[in-house]
Amino acid sequence: MTVDFPVPTIAKTIADKSGLRHEDVDVDVRVVDEDDLESIEKRSKAMTEKILKVLEGSERAVVIVGELHHKDVVQRLKAESMSVECMRFPK
Repeated sequence: MTVDFPVPTIAKTIADKSGLRHEDVDVDVRVVDEDDLESIEKRSKAMTEKILKVLEGSERAVVIVGELHHKDVVQRLKAESMSVECMRFPK
């Protein structure tokens, strides 16, 4: 899908509707091929590091990641002693 102008992310839309603070934690590590497990792991690691930095001092957060990174990001957050609840959106 392509768009002619920037559109808000799902996370931004949810935060705005709920009156919550939104923090974009996009990283500059891209996955080119869904079968490239090394690049998926690199991006997941970079995302988790940025998420943890943003969450510093927070009591609760909603983190939305793509399916390619779900399992790895959850494991990394749990390894940092974070309590994690997971939800998958239907395909």
